[in-house]
Amino acid sequence: MSKRDKKKSILAFKCYRKFLQSYFDYKKAIGPYSLTQLSEELGLSSPNYAGLILKGKRNLQLENLPTMHKLFAFNRARHA
Repeated sequence: MSKRDKKKSILAFKCYRKFLQSYFDYKKAIGPYSLTQLSEELGLSSPNYAGLILKGKRNLQLENLPTMHKLFAFNRARHA
C-alpha cells in the first residue's frame, strides 16, 4: 500500500496537531490541497489559521469541535 492510500486512525495519535498534520499530508498526497482548504474545512476564521495550529502557535477552540466531528466522522463505538 502506498503512502497516498494510507490514512491513519485518530486513535493512533496522542496529539491532535499530529493527527491534523497526517490528515493534511494525506490530502496533499492524493491531490492539490492547501492549508487554506484545511482552514475552511475546519471552519477556522482565517485562511492561515490551520498552519498556525500545526506549528503550535495557535490552538483549536471548543467551537471547532463540532466541525471536526462532522469532517472526520468520529464514532463513539470505536472507543468502546
